[in-house]
Amino acid sequence: MRSTLQPDYLKILRGLSNGADPFTGEILSADSPLNKPQVIRALFWAIERCGQNKSASIQFNQTKKKSVEERQRENMQRGLPQNTGLNWKEEARREVADSFRNGISITAIARKQQRTRGSISSELKRQGLISDNSEPKV
Repeated sequence: MRSTLQPDYLKILRGLSNGADPFTGEILSADSPLNKPQVIRALFWAIERCGQNKSASIQFNQTKKKSVEERQRENMQRGLPQNTGLNWKEEARREVADSFRNGISITAIARKQQRTRGSISSELKRQGLISDNSEPKV
């Protein structure tokens, strides 16, 4: 059975996977279970599987790749931080680490980088600056 609500479900999954409430656009708290790396990976896995489904009403793999500017504009229209879901540049990675080492809060770093708190936390974990239970290692 094909659901006409499927695009809405995918929009909800995308919002959650980007660390935001899909209905309000509010950034989820850093301690939310939805900001745990395993949960984020599971959400992206589900989104990808839905996109590969031949009966899906949205075919992710057949759509034209959007430019960075188009994706930023869409993020802003959805009430998400401008750089949500975009690839990280090396300079931004360094800025995040330096800011964190200088005592800047994850919320303030997220605001400056135009990313979600979850993505900042994930980047800090990737760099080994915080552990999975969000304890600073600096």
